[in-house]
Amino acid sequence: VTIFSDHRPLQQLAKSKSPRVERWLLAMQNFRFEVRYKEGVKNINADALSRPQLPAAPKPPLTKTCPVRPGVEVIPPDSVVPEEDPELSGLLPDTMMKPLIATVVLCPLWSWDKLREAQEQDRVVREVRDRVLVDAPLGRKEFTSRLYMPYRRIWSVLDVCDGVLVRLLKTDPLEPVRCVAVVPTSLRKEAVAYYHDEKGHFAEKRMLENMKPTLYWPNMHVEINDYLQQCTGCTVARPGRPIPSPLVPVPVGRPWHTLAADYLEITPPADGKKYLLVLQDYFTKWAEAYPLQRATVEETLPHLLNLFSKFGPPVRIHSDQGPQFESILFNRVMEALGIKRSRSSVYHPQGNGLVERFNRSLLDMLRRHIGIPDWVSHLPALLWVYNTSIHSVTGFSPYKLLFARDPPSDFLPMTMSAADL
Repeated sequence: VTIFSDHRPLQQLAKSKSPRVERWLLAMQNFRFEVRYKEGVKNINADALSRPQLPAAPKPPLTKTCPVRPGVEVIPPDSVVPEEDPELSGLLPDTMMKPLIATVVLCPLWSWDKLREAQEQDRVVREVRDRVLVDAPLGRKEFTSRLYMPYRRIWSVLDVCDGVLVRLLKTDPLEPVRCVAVVPTSLRKEAVAYYHDEKGHFAEKRMLENMKPTLYWPNMHVEINDYLQQCTGCTVARPGRPIPSPLVPVPVGRPWHTLAADYLEITPPADGKKYLLVLQDYFTKWAEAYPLQRATVEETLPHLLNLFSKFGPPVRIHSDQGPQFESILFNRVMEALGIKRSRSSVYHPQGNGLVERFNRSLLDMLRRHIGIPDWVSHLPALLWVYNTSIHSVTGFSPYKLLFARDPPSDFLPMTMSAADL
């Protein structure tokens, strides 16, 4: 037997080293045949049988039902499924005696005739319906525009039932196929209003779950969201989201009235110092930072007293509820100096936001400008740069607000050291 084929790789089967191909060759050893290559353009007799020919008949009528595949029958919702013939049950296979039933599902808003007329007025739905009626595969260049692409993606489940374009939906393996009508543009708003106003004023997700078993059109959520935004009942009844209160600055009327205090851990340690005692004035934004070996009240108080000896004690110190600030020794010293205490909420650093924001700025300067483990010796220079720079909140430098004069411009500690003097 001589086999003519336009599939050239068939001639190389005997030379293949694939175990699978070798098993095929062993199974075909009992047959005597020869494979000869024939170009596809010359293999006309075989191509005529393998390629379906486009029908030359005129467009079929719109009264076509939707037999999706052999053995599928379409029945209206109220019809009765015919019983099996007992005389034929023993002669035919079970798959032929029990055909798959496709049930037509119709929204109670419209009749089948009204839906057919509305689809006829919709250009996109009408063209898709007419093309579905043609018994030929969809071409590669057909329906590639934006309006038609959603239908192209589900082309295998589209059909026409009694002149109406439907989508075949299989929601449950034990249930019959559902023929869901494709809703044209003119009826979509009416459908959304019905399923929203008459079905409990549900939100988008619940509405889609209720509508998909009965209706279909591309991008259903768009029309649903548009209608939800315009629903007066939902707008009135919907609980409003609580709006967070705006940030309220701490009321201070003069420099050095209220100081914010906090501890900042620095890694890696330098000269045995691992922590910073950070202080910042609420009015001028003047910042101070002192290296500490341990974040204890015993190491904290000497630096505070040294600072107060230069600028005087403030009226109030605001801090978190850390053990250092809540210790008996710390509160006794503050009481002796006449300094009031205020505290932020537990586990809520936003309550001490001023110094927390400075901590972030200080860490950023250490990473960008220093980049070396010896950060302790460079800390005064960084504080000078910060205190003499314009602050975004006040519009002035902390130095000018505290001392009522501009800082000296020729003093640049970032580039100067004692050896250069």
